[in-house]
This record gives sequence, structure tokens and C-alpha cells, in this order.
Amino acid sequence: MNLPRRASLVVAVLLAISAVLGAPRQPAAAGASFSDIGASPFRIHIEWLAERGITEGCGGGKFCPRDPVTREQMAKFLVRLFELPPSPDDLFTDDDSSVHESAINALAAAGITGGCAPDRFCPRDEVTRAQMAAFIARAAALPPTDADHFLDDESSTHELSINRAAAAGITAGCGLHRFCPAPSVTREQMAAFLHRVEAPGTPTDPLPDRGPLPACRYDDVPAAHRGLGDWSRTLLDTIYMLAPGYAPTDLVNTSAAGANAGYQIRRVALADATALFSAARAAGRPLRVVSAYRSYATQAAVFEQNVALYGEAVALRRSARPGHSEHQLGTTLDLTHAGGAAPWNYSDWATHPTGAWMRDNAWRYGFVMSYPKGKSTVSCYDYEPWHYRYVGRPMAAEVHASGLTLREWIWRVHGG
Repeated sequence: MNLPRRASLVVAVLLAISAVLGAPRQPAAAGASFSDIGASPFRIHIEWLAERGITEGCGGGKFCPRDPVTREQMAKFLVRLFELPPSPDDLFTDDDSSVHESAINALAAAGITGGCAPDRFCPRDEVTRAQMAAFIARAAALPPTDADHFLDDESSTHELSINRAAAAGITAGCGLHRFCPAPSVTREQMAAFLHRVEAPGTPTDPLPDRGPLPACRYDDVPAAHRGLGDWSRTLLDTIYMLAPGYAPTDLVNTSAAGANAGYQIRRVALADATALFSAARAAGRPLRVVSAYRSYATQAAVFEQNVALYGEAVALRRSARPGHSEHQLGTTLDLTHAGGAAPWNYSDWATHPTGAWMRDNAWRYGFVMSYPKGKSTVSCYDYEPWHYRYVGRPMAAEVHASGLTLREWIWRVHGG
């Protein structure tokens, strides 16, 4: 494409955007409602889409709100929203049978899409949420941003577009610090994205700039969040630690949670711990506690015992130095199956039916495996499929969905 033509297309797109953003709200059209959107949380956005003439629905007076959006449908939505001019060029070889071929060509001529492969648009492929962000970022000429808004888009080729859409108030993501880039975008979600181009929401707060996760090393830096009320966000690893005098004041016996007696856990975790033990029994996977709260002094004894048994190098990988253990928080449990041996005596307790149940379900009750398999370079400790830390159900769900280790998640959200 030569420079004059590219410049004219940019001007045309900008003029179209200006016209759309400056256009007065039109009165509701008679056919603006659809019979299947009453329960949709995006109803106001769908109605707007219809009022603006951007959609006529999916037929039969319906909008099909939860159907995925295809690439050809996306092209039509964007062409109508931004009033893109038609193009005489036929740029793709696989859209000849598409009823939206003219919209596809208009989108390509405006520089908003380059297709899915040379000479191909893949019109019937579903649009992912990440691709949606890229389409809108280009079509609306969203300004660049250095902010990072989400934890789960690091590997996405569209991360920059996702952050531009978040900074512009077009998307708030799908959860706490999550965008869910891979799933297909639904028609009702797309209605919201398009509406917010004209009527942006409040931009989401970006993630704090923490810098890269510190490499594992042995140090004694006081944890940034080390109060008793910071139990869910306290970062403890080989670097960050609690003071010797840190001791929870609300400890209760694990028997209060319906587990075996003889250990202690903080009352703040009691309700969800009770639910966890009850659910495990109901699933035929009863649990037994083998360790819970440990004081600074107790952890010192545990660490020295490991040094005596395995040598310091192995002990440093297998156990925490005093002050660095999550057990001192009073919200961490080491578990095995009822009637079973200590979980570290198995080659991989997660392959036992009860260990597998914990691996798959603990997050539902607010517990996270702190040291998952294959992550020792970022968790700083060897794999421990028996070690679960309580962080509360909302945070556990977010950690689980992010795919990050607990150490990575806490660092990115709360710092050291």
C-alpha cells in the first residue's frame, strides 16, 4: 500500500470514529427489544446496539446473547459502528460465500484486520476476547498505555491491545486482575464492548509496577504485609519473613473444623476449613491434618531436624527457615488421607485419590497449594502436594484461574 492511500484510509477511519462518538443518541427503535435478553446482565448494551442499527439480532425476534461471535459477524458490527466505507478490493479467498464479505473487505481496507493467514480471513472462526480487544483497539485508535491491567494475558500476542481497552474503560476484565483472553466472546459481551467505545466505563486500576519477581535467594527481609490482618497477602518465601514474635491470637484446635485434634488453625479460616473437611468426607476422601500452625521456635526446630537428616542444601529446598514458613501465619495445613502415612512418605501424594481431590478442589474452599509441581524455580521450594495455605475463597479462585503460583500472584498484586 502506498503512503497517500494509507494516509487517506487513516483519515477516513478517524473521521468515522469522530462521527460515531459525536453522534447524538437516537430514540429507541420499535424493534429494539429481543425476546431472549430479559435475563442478560448486558441488556442495556444490547438495546443500544439495536437502537443504533448495528444489529438486527439472530432471527425470530431473538438476539442469541450467549452465542459466540464469529469473525465475519465482528466485521459487520465494526463496519456499522464506525461507518467504514466500502472497498472495491477483494482481499481474501475464503469469504466468497459469506454474507458479510463486503464488511470484511471494508474492515481490511481500513487497516483493522490483516486476516488470519495470507489471503484468508477465517470468517466463521469464533472471535476470542483477546482478538476482540485487538479489533476494537485498532478501529477506535485507542491510545497506547504502559500500564498492565491483567495477570492472565502475559502470553497473549494481543496484550498491548487488551491494556489499551482496559485503560480506555472499554473492558474491566472477567475477574480480579483477569481478562480471560482465550475464551470466545459472546454476543452480549460484544454488545457491551461496542457500547463502551461510545460510552466508556470507569477504567480499571492497573496492576502496581512491582518489577520482576525476585529470583529465589536466601535473605531475611521483613515481609511488607506482616500484620495479623494481612494473613492472605503476606508474602513468605526464602527472602521475606515474619518476626520471631509473630503469633496469631485467634488460634483454635483443628477439631473445631471437624478434623483430627492436636493442631491449631486461625479462626479466620475455620468456616471454610470446616466446609473443606466436610466436602472431602462427602466425596469419600476424608482428610487428616499432619501439621498446621507452627511458631517461630517450632519452625527453627523443624528446620534443624531437616538439616540433620538431609544436609543443609536439601533442607533449604524442603523446609523453610524460621520466620519464612507459611505455617507461622496459622492459616496453613499439611494434609494426608485418613489412615494414611505422612504425605511426604509418598512419591507424589497428589496421585493418591485424596491428594488428587485436594489438588482439584481445595481452591473452592479458599485453600491454595503453595508449592505446585514443576514450579520450584518460582515458588523457591520443592513440590509439596500436601501443603495448602488458606487465603479465602475469592482470592483462591483468582489464583487458581490465573495459573500463577501463590508467590507470583501475591508479588504482582501486593508486592513483598
